[in-house]
Amino acid sequence: ATGNAVAGGSTETQVPDRSTSAPATPGVGSGPGLEEGATPVSVDGETETAPTVVIGASTGGPKLIERLFERLPAALEAKVLVVQHMPPGFTDRFAERLDARSEYDVAEAADRDRLAPGEAAVAPGGVHLEVASNVGERLRLRLDDGERVHGVRPSIDVTMESVAARVTDPLCGVVMTGMGRDGAAGIEAIDAAGGHTIAQDEATSPVFGIPCQAIETGCVDTVAPADGIADAIVDAFTTDGENDE
Repeated sequence: ATGNAVAGGSTETQVPDRSTSAPATPGVGSGPGLEEGATPVSVDGETETAPTVVIGASTGGPKLIERLFERLPAALEAKVLVVQHMPPGFTDRFAERLDARSEYDVAEAADRDRLAPGEAAVAPGGVHLEVASNVGERLRLRLDDGERVHGVRPSIDVTMESVAARVTDPLCGVVMTGMGRDGAAGIEAIDAAGGHTIAQDEATSPVFGIPCQAIETGCVDTVAPADGIADAIVDAFTTDGENDE
């Protein structure tokens, strides 16, 4: 169940010139998801230290995020925040599935948790997930049961905007399939903070509303298919080395 999907979001916008498409990964499924048994992306060259990644999705997101986590390499040593529109009672099991299928230690976020490199936190259903501080390559998390944003709680925008305001480490924001415009303002905030921004492409998005609205802002750096998002995240933080071609 994905729950709490927001209505709205045109699907007719063309990708702006600024955006570039990440190629599909050879040997990986070309459909909306990845083939079973996908292996983590290889990290060639040097990567930036202790990067932070925020991934947001709604309708159609859980399976694609699971597959993304299968390919997210531990060698990246990222701190990952996941905001999937889900009601309470579902996000803990979602976090358990991500933990089982990835090289990252994944758990549902709790108030005042500290998130270290190689760890991921899933926003609990029914509350917003924020970053309260970024000290010594660790993020202190905060949960907020305030007003819904775009009709949802957790909101992608709330998490991304708090990250943009408080995270000093290298940063990447990712928006994936879903209805509505939650995440568009967050992508703008991450872009303004100097972070890299990624949106899932229309062809592999079960619902293109969220990525489309983000792309419309003109603040998306890379538009990638579902099976190219993990590669795009790694590329965003790779400062040396050659791309595999």
